[in-house]
Amino acid sequence: MEEKDFDYALKAELEPGEQIVWRARPNTDAMRGSILSVTVLWLCGLFMMGAGLMRNAADDSQVLPGMIGLLLLVAIAGILEMIIIPKRSGRTMYILTNMRIFSLCVTRRLVHQEDADYQHKEIVRVTRSSVASFYASNIPAQLMFVILAWDIIGSLMRSFDTFITVGFALTLLGWMQPWLQDMRMPLPKFRDAQRTFYNIGDMFVFLESFSLSEIAEFIYRKGRGQTFNAFVISKSRGCIRMKAIPEIETVKSALAELPKS
Repeated sequence: MEEKDFDYALKAELEPGEQIVWRARPNTDAMRGSILSVTVLWLCGLFMMGAGLMRNAADDSQVLPGMIGLLLLVAIAGILEMIIIPKRSGRTMYILTNMRIFSLCVTRRLVHQEDADYQHKEIVRVTRSSVASFYASNIPAQLMFVILAWDIIGSLMRSFDTFITVGFALTLLGWMQPWLQDMRMPLPKFRDAQRTFYNIGDMFVFLESFSLSEIAEFIYRKGRGQTFNAFVISKSRGCIRMKAIPEIETVKSALAELPKS
């Protein structure tokens, strides 16, 4: 994605009197590395658990096909994430202005329009972020993992196996890492922010935005390499995640100095 495409989108997005204080694009290589670590933890954990189950199974021919299928599923999911998420991050920009903080994900249509109008945007869809929808999409997966963990712990208490224990520990780390790395904890304030999808000229834009007065917390953590992961948490509208940004002090200082009302 070329810088001029972001300039077109920003020109149409900025309101009268709104001035850019800080802007940054994520480091896609650092983001790819963080995804790889989660995938490796899951694959290693499932492999170790599978080895332990086959050691204890009366007929390992019944366990092997299921474990191979599960390992392939996790590997394919990890590969797709390593392709799709960094590609999307390459089309993303994070912006702080004197009025708000927002992210833009910009992509062009397949057919370029020479006479495209980049002055006016047309909203296509608004994906709202409610507490009810967050719980409906998040809690079932958390419950399933808790039930699975309870079953594995119960089995280990009856018959301890080193492979299953190590495998479960690695899988648990793979499950927990997004909680710590991406602030994906099952709490409503960490849900994704409302996203607006609109088109402008021959481009499509995804927007997440909070006014400065809506910001409740600003959290950041050191990421891979020389990057940082920052999380802008609103009072009632969820969280904007700024992944693998090259520096943090500028936006941190600017947020502290800008008026919030």
